[in-house]
Amino acid sequence: NNIIAPYLFDQFDLNLEIAGVLGSCFGMMNIFARSVGGMASDLCAAKYGMRGRLWTLWIIQTIEGVL
Repeated sequence: NNIIAPYLFDQFDLNLEIAGVLGSCFGMMNIFARSVGGMASDLCAAKYGMRGRLWTLWIIQTIEGVL
């Protein structure tokens, strides 16, 4: 996440303030996505064991890739 602001600044000719705000949005999104993914993984692991945890990981990553 720390490289996205300079990338947006260089590649898309955004001013540094806008590039920084957009870069911080990626960081905030990661906080949410990691916590929700961890909770879903823990719930499935409690019910189905390691196989449930791995299936949850695969399903979530596939959905994120499609979106």
